[in-house]
Amino acid sequence: MNRFGAIIGMAVKQKLRDRVALLLSLFTAPLFVLFYWVLFHDSSKNYQVYVLDDCAANGSHCAPDTEGTNADSNSVKSSSNSAHIQNIQASLRQISSKQGGFTFEFTPVQSRRAALADLRRGAADVVVVFPMPLPAPEGRQPGNRTAATVELLGDVSSSQYQFCAAIIEKGISEYTARIHHMPPHVFFHRVALGVSAKKTPFEAYVPGLLVFAVIMLIFSSAMSVVKEIEAGTFARMHMTPVGTFEMVGGLSVVQLAVGIISVVLTFWVASLLHFQSEGAIVSAMIIATIACAASVGIGMVVAAVAKTQSRAFLLSSIVMFLLVLFSGIIFPRPELTMFHVGDHAVDLFDVLPTTHLGSALNKILALGATLSDVLFETAVLSVIAFFNFIFGCLLFVRSGKPASTPWEGIL
Repeated sequence: MNRFGAIIGMAVKQKLRDRVALLLSLFTAPLFVLFYWVLFHDSSKNYQVYVLDDCAANGSHCAPDTEGTNADSNSVKSSSNSAHIQNIQASLRQISSKQGGFTFEFTPVQSRRAALADLRRGAADVVVVFPMPLPAPEGRQPGNRTAATVELLGDVSSSQYQFCAAIIEKGISEYTARIHHMPPHVFFHRVALGVSAKKTPFEAYVPGLLVFAVIMLIFSSAMSVVKEIEAGTFARMHMTPVGTFEMVGGLSVVQLAVGIISVVLTFWVASLLHFQSEGAIVSAMIIATIACAASVGIGMVVAAVAKTQSRAFLLSSIVMFLLVLFSGIIFPRPELTMFHVGDHAVDLFDVLPTTHLGSALNKILALGATLSDVLFETAVLSVIAFFNFIFGCLLFVRSGKPASTPWEGIL
């Protein structure tokens, strides 16, 4: 018993020697819980709803849809759907204000082709296509009424689409029932973009698994560099004309090659298991390669601030957890828009490479997007990769000591 107590005491002293690692182990998860509560406890999700009026888009003359005198104050005499659409949007806004927690932002679109392009680049959560025209409240018998079909286009596998479709169907049904004073006679057709309706659970998870293959490079890069630091390899290299950028660059190239091979193997195994991509695999590989470079840069930063392999392991795990938690790959991502670049809203968590990697892979693999459709994600990933590498090199230079000496004052 005394020996067991002595072992416990020795283990406690060992833990207390590395207080930073102990504090990270104890408080990382509680701090993430607190951070998530701050972001989500009183947040409102904003959904992008694009609206296409087939009546106006096709340039056709639509018969007046509000003939008769049975309509209430919400009905409008019009030769197109525009008045109805405005009233439906108002009805949906009322639903969102009553339920709380979400808002709809409506954007008109001029053609189905433009709507599909917006969906592929992720600008819209759902596209609502109104028919030509909506039925008239003429008090006809139910058997004589002309039914209308409203289409809901989007990625049917996404939770955003499913939520928007359910609320929109409810709002339109309530509106048409109100102006007709009878049960609604509007049907809804959910139209899947790409292969989103045919995806199995396995196929839905493949983009996330590819992201995981990329962020594993953080762990691999950090551990390999710190191992060489402890072995004194860098100290010996400092006696040669080799510069810091050359050292970090050489290590980064090797890790980048490892990452590319890992992604290729992941794609290959997925294809053997009958995974089919809607878009070009080459486009996905280009995005994944840039993301690999960004992950290697993060690994170099971790290595530059870690003093031991155990600390590098712990820091890498925390960084990887952060990238998964706040990128929207598995858990919903909080929206904290800081500013806009053109049509794109720049969010606080857009600094994470996994945010853009997951978005781009899903658009390419599931929705059939091309490189031009994910140009924004590609550009941001490239900038992140460049700055991660530069920051890692600067941290190495900042030490001002041989690379094998643990850096004090950084952590």
